[in-house]
Amino acid sequence: MPATRRQFIKQSAGAVTASMLIPKFGLTQAFGQSIDPSVNRGHKLVVIQFAGGNDGLSNLIPYTDSRYYQLRPDISLQPSDLKDDTGATTMINSELGLHPRLKEIKQLYDAGKVAIILGVDEGPQMSLSHFEGTTNLAGAGLSGTLPKGGWLGRYASQAFVGQPGFYAAGIGSLPQMFYSPDSSYVIPSISSFAQYTLQTDGRNTRDRNNQITAFTAGNGRTFPAGSFIETVAGTGAHGFADSVTIQTETAKYNPLGYPNTGLGNFLKMIAQLIVTIPTSALFHCSIGGFDFHQNLVAVVNGQLNKLVNGQAGLLMQFSQAVKAFYDDLDAHGLSQNTLIMTYSEFGRRVQQNGTTGADHGRASAWYVIGGSVHGGIYGQQPSLAATALDRNGNLVGNIDLRSIYATVLDKWLDHDSKSVLDATYPDLGFLG
Repeated sequence: MPATRRQFIKQSAGAVTASMLIPKFGLTQAFGQSIDPSVNRGHKLVVIQFAGGNDGLSNLIPYTDSRYYQLRPDISLQPSDLKDDTGATTMINSELGLHPRLKEIKQLYDAGKVAIILGVDEGPQMSLSHFEGTTNLAGAGLSGTLPKGGWLGRYASQAFVGQPGFYAAGIGSLPQMFYSPDSSYVIPSISSFAQYTLQTDGRNTRDRNNQITAFTAGNGRTFPAGSFIETVAGTGAHGFADSVTIQTETAKYNPLGYPNTGLGNFLKMIAQLIVTIPTSALFHCSIGGFDFHQNLVAVVNGQLNKLVNGQAGLLMQFSQAVKAFYDDLDAHGLSQNTLIMTYSEFGRRVQQNGTTGADHGRASAWYVIGGSVHGGIYGQQPSLAATALDRNGNLVGNIDLRSIYATVLDKWLDHDSKSVLDATYPDLGFLG
C-alpha cells in the first residue's frame, strides 16, 4: 500500500534531515542505472563559460576585411595593434589575428595546443535572450527548456552512476548543462573547499564529532532495497565521505603562479582536484561580464583604450588563467589528459552601437585547448558582407555547436554522442 505523507516523513526523518545538510554527490546505484565499463575516465573535461555573449570579432580580428573597419570604426583593432606587450605579433595567418591581450593563448596556439572554432551558433532560430540562449546551449536544443536536463548532466547520468569516488563539480556555481534529467546523478556546486563539508551547529562546535557520528549512523542504516529513503541515505553517506576526501586531498597541494582573479582561482581549485583525486573528470566554471552593450572598448580618461578593461580585460584574465592552469597540469603530466572548452550563449552584432559597444548577435568564437588537441582554425570566419548577414544584421554561423559537443563526447569522453544528443553530428576533427 502506498505510504501516506505522514508515514513517509516519519520513516525518512533520520536520513533525509541529515542528508540535506550537505551538498549532494552522485547517487549510488540510483534508479537501477549502471555504467558502461568502457568509459574512459582518464580524460578530464573543463568547461569555461564566457557569460554574457562573447564578441567573436573581438577574439579573432579579420584585419584585412575593410567591412570590419566600416562597421566598427571606433572599436576595431588595426593591424598595427595586433601585438602583445612584448611586441610579438598576435596574427595567426594572413587574414586573422588574436586580440593582443590573448598573449598566452597565442603561445599555446603556436605550440599546436589550441583549436579556435569560428562561426558557432544554432542556426537562424537561435535565441538572443541570455536566459533562453543559455538554456538552449545547456540542453543542446532550441526549445528554451530542459526536458531532458543538460547535455553534460545526461552524460554524467550515463557514465558515473553507481561508481565510487568523486567525478564532477560546478566550481563557483552549478550550470544548467550539468542538470540531470532524472536526478540519477546530481553534480555538486563547490565555491570553497573549506565550506564544502557537513554543516553542523556552529553554536556547539565541540559537539561536531557527535553530530557527525549521528549523521553517519542515521544514513548508514539498512533501508528497503530500491526505496527512495535508501537512495537519499546513500546520497548523504556518499556525499559526506566525498567531502572528507576533497578537504583531505586538496589540502595536500597548493598550486602557485595563478592570477588572483575569479577565473584564476576557479581553475586553481580545479587543478587541486585533478592533481589530488584521480577520478576527477568533469568541471565547469565561469567568467562573466561579456554583455558589452557599451564600452566593449573602454573609455579611460575620456579616451578610447582598446587594451584595458572592457573586452580586453576579460580576454586577458582568460588568457593568463588558462596558461597558468595548462602549465600546472603539464608539470604533473596531465596536460595531455585534460581538455578545456569555452562557450558563450551567443555572439555580438557586427555593427557597433552608439555607446562603443555591440548588441546581441550570432556566430561567436569558441576555444578548445589541451595537450591532445589538433590545433588550428575550424570553421570559417563568417562573411561581413551586407548580403551575407541575416535580416537583423547578424553574422551567419557555419558551425552547429552540437558538432562541438559530439566531437568532445565521441573523441574525448569515449561516449556515444547520439545517446546524449539524440542525433548524429559531424566530427569537427580537432581531436584524434
